[in-house]
Amino acid sequence: MQDRRAWCKRMGLLLGTAGIAGCSGNGHTGPTPSERTYTDQEQAEQHRFRGIRGGSLIVDALFRVSAVDLYTEQGYVFAGGVFGPKNGSHSSYGGRVEGDRLVMPRTLRYVRFTEGSKYNGRETYPAYDGVPIVDVNVPVASRISDEALDTARRLRGNLRLKLRLHPETVLVGWDVEHFSDSQPGKRNQFGVLITGAPVYHAAGGDFREAKIVEGVVVRKGWYIDPKTGQKIETDF
Repeated sequence: MQDRRAWCKRMGLLLGTAGIAGCSGNGHTGPTPSERTYTDQEQAEQHRFRGIRGGSLIVDALFRVSAVDLYTEQGYVFAGGVFGPKNGSHSSYGGRVEGDRLVMPRTLRYVRFTEGSKYNGRETYPAYDGVPIVDVNVPVASRISDEALDTARRLRGNLRLKLRLHPETVLVGWDVEHFSDSQPGKRNQFGVLITGAPVYHAAGGDFREAKIVEGVVVRKGWYIDPKTGQKIETDF
């Protein structure tokens, strides 16, 4: 366990993220995948994600927040730390770290503490000594569209899970990143396939980030206000 905790800390420093998928925040242990009995609904969800082994995890926020943790339904830290409109986390998800065969959590628990809360380290729960001012659960896996899953399988693309923190909840978004061959079969001097710019397919969810080229917003971002249902544009 100590070796695993040390690894989680090192990976957090290397990737620049405070929370790494698969690093436990509270020492939780549970049945292994082979020990679990899955409901019909769980089996159907697992079948929907067949062939999907993982992808990119992108987390940011509509406002600057410095004391946040996102936990999976098994109690593992999925992401956490300091986030803002231009202060996001880029890492990855995947494997069997969620305690079942799904590569991403069925639900996420969003816990936000008062500003200035002291960080205790994610080997303990809670990770901060402040007062939780938000503690909600949001569905994730069931939100991902069949179109996105089918596209990721067809193109062998990167299924990106995008989370944007709202003052009261978590906005969930997704898309499929695909690098088309600009010169099919051609490799550079290092033997790496020459590819074109990334193309994003099957975007969906509660928000979409702005498209920024050389510092200029060429397509506004947006999010759906969870209370009013209004579509609000953003520059990030």
